[in-house]
Amino acid sequence: MNAGILYNPGAGDEQLEKKELLSMITGAGINCSFLATDEKLLHDMHYDVDFIIAAGGDGTVEKAATEMLMRNNGHKKVPIAVLPLGTANNIAQTLGVYGTTEEIIHSWRHPAIQKFDAGLVEGIHYFYESFGYGIFSFVMQHAAAEKIGLEKPRDEKLQLALEELYETIASYEGVNCNIEVDDQFITGKFLMIEVMNIRSIGPNLCLSQDSNPGDGIMEVILFGTDDRKRLSNYVEDKLNGVENQYAFRTLSGKNIRLIWDGSRCHADDELITINKNSDISIQVCRGALEFFRPE
Repeated sequence: MNAGILYNPGAGDEQLEKKELLSMITGAGINCSFLATDEKLLHDMHYDVDFIIAAGGDGTVEKAATEMLMRNNGHKKVPIAVLPLGTANNIAQTLGVYGTTEEIIHSWRHPAIQKFDAGLVEGIHYFYESFGYGIFSFVMQHAAAEKIGLEKPRDEKLQLALEELYETIASYEGVNCNIEVDDQFITGKFLMIEVMNIRSIGPNLCLSQDSNPGDGIMEVILFGTDDRKRLSNYVEDKLNGVENQYAFRTLSGKNIRLIWDGSRCHADDELITINKNSDISIQVCRGALEFFRPE
């Protein structure tokens, strides 16, 4: 087996040196022909690899995924193997990738293949976890501006993100939005709207129990102003180490349009600024990617 690697050496609490990583991979009988530390280097990779290893957090996985999507046109589909080294690792959890680094690497010798959808916003921005407006985007913006928790250990980063989210829920004003999901139309004032491809986003917020990343359908989770207390309770439970299940209003579909009375949104961990009240269309690219998952 021949693999290329996209590696983020700054991800996670424990720093894994390149030599150590390569030694573990070659020790499992996998040849590493290419190692990149950013997507620009990954773009220079040749097409003779059997799979790509995304060694890092969700952001690293998303960079590898976008590069693979850009290459898939006219070329073979190259699967992605996730080595979760980041803070939240939502995509790895979706794929059921758990265990020690050595155990995960050895699982690549005989993997199952998971088809994985991608969301495409206005034909420009891909996303693999979620696209959304409202509280989550606001918290992302504030955390980026204040550089909150950058040097903290993983558990402290997650806790700080939850605390910031909890405080914001209490004060955030609802924003008007028009929503169209296939033949369903909703209008109202919302704290947050998330178009979900997987179950969890951000600091492991499990907002969509029914999301399946390979079914060709996105779940649109609606958090109205009347959901403020329930959303606050959910985050408070997580702060206290309790994972309770809260069901929020959900629309499911393939063709999604949103008109949000604001300009800031996010696609996965990327903040995006758009024109206020823009009519945003979201396309589901079914099975656009393939990932390794344990058998």
